Amino acid sequence: MSIEPLRILQVEDNPYDAELALRELAALPFKLVPLRVETEAAYRKALVEFAPHLVLADFSLPAFTGMDALAILREKNPDTPLIIVTGSLNEETAVACMKMGASDYVLKEHLFKLHPAVNGVLEKARILDEKKSTEDRLKESLQNLQAVVNTSPLAITALDLTGKVFLWNPAAERIYGWTEAETLGRVLPTLPEGDTETYLHFLADFAREGGTRTWTGRRRKKSGEFIQAKIHAALLHREASGEPYGIMAVIEDETERIAAEAALKSSREELSRSLEQIRRSWEQTIAVMAGLVELRDPYTAGHQRGVALLATSIARKMKLGEDRARGVYLAATIHDVGKINVPAEILSKPGRLSDLEVNLVRTHPQAGWEALKDIDVPWPLAEIVCQHHERLDGSGYPKGLMGTEILLEARIIAVADVVEAMSNHRPYRAAFGVESALEEIRSGSGRLYDPDVAMACCEVFEEEGFSF
Repeated sequence: MSIEPLRILQVEDNPYDAELALRELAALPFKLVPLRVETEAAYRKALVEFAPHLVLADFSLPAFTGMDALAILREKNPDTPLIIVTGSLNEETAVACMKMGASDYVLKEHLFKLHPAVNGVLEKARILDEKKSTEDRLKESLQNLQAVVNTSPLAITALDLTGKVFLWNPAAERIYGWTEAETLGRVLPTLPEGDTETYLHFLADFAREGGTRTWTGRRRKKSGEFIQAKIHAALLHREASGEPYGIMAVIEDETERIAAEAALKSSREELSRSLEQIRRSWEQTIAVMAGLVELRDPYTAGHQRGVALLATSIARKMKLGEDRARGVYLAATIHDVGKINVPAEILSKPGRLSDLEVNLVRTHPQAGWEALKDIDVPWPLAEIVCQHHERLDGSGYPKGLMGTEILLEARIIAVADVVEAMSNHRPYRAAFGVESALEEIRSGSGRLYDPDVAMACCEVFEEEGFSF
């Protein structure tokens, strides 16, 4: 909650006692705005019009008690803390006040305890407010993710490592015929008879080896018919421990693939729009977005993660601060999200790309910006993603930005992107290796790449032992 200035409502019939209490609170790091009331009517009015951050209530007033004040507050403003400040209070009454919802109590003869009591109450209120805000954001993120899953034209399922279903979207119902209620908590019903044991061994291997997988297999519909399904699967990890707990799969019905080519194009466009919503689920959702790109381009699986790790190390080497480094990490994790609009056969083409194909690939930074532009997060993710192929001398794309027109975060990711790409194998060439990649960065420093970023990049490899 915002408490600057701090509005304090004093329920006190003695002006002198009220002033003494305020003197004890003078050292608080807030401007104090007090209001003193003596009657129930004035108190009720102040709760609405004054909207206090804190109530200090004397326990015994001529026609109005601290317990009365507490009861009214719990009814009208249940989140506002109240501290009983009174001349005397026996233990039984104090316990009753605390049970009724008082945040604390202080005897007037011990007013020196009021300052720490208020500090404690405000800190507790801040933590509760922060928790509620986090829970609200998480709830919104989960709702957004659920909406994306439910509206996706592709079948999306998730299983735990015992093979039991815990996610089954409407598209899966449409393809297989089983409803969500018929599948949740059951071993995957689409497996051909006799394949369950083999599939459980597959899940165990998948959990042990990690990564992503794509395969084609026969899957059974509720009607008894079989379809040839192309399955793209990614391992799911717990946020805190990193341990695998299941797999998420996107299923394409290959039996209708040819007839569905036109619809698939629309599906990809829909998936691109869906990614804009998925990102609201914070870091876990951003990881899902990165995984979806990698599923379509196995040759660069892990590329975005490698770029994110190197870019974050560079940001820390440059002492940008953890918050800004976190923004670099998140942007790098999805810097190629725009490639979702590029056909997979172009991304994995082993030969030289045609000019038309190159131009299509070069649309991915702008496509990434389109997907991310409306994200309400503390970092300029859309701009960073859009600028990660810009170069200092203006020779980059899509806008030909120069020098400091390019965000520092984008300059960092540009260097990390080149180093990771050159260090690893691509469909059209063998890996150049880290040394060749660093030499490229040194030779382009000040012309193509930010010199401070280039120097920091070399140092994280040579001094800190960074490796992919």
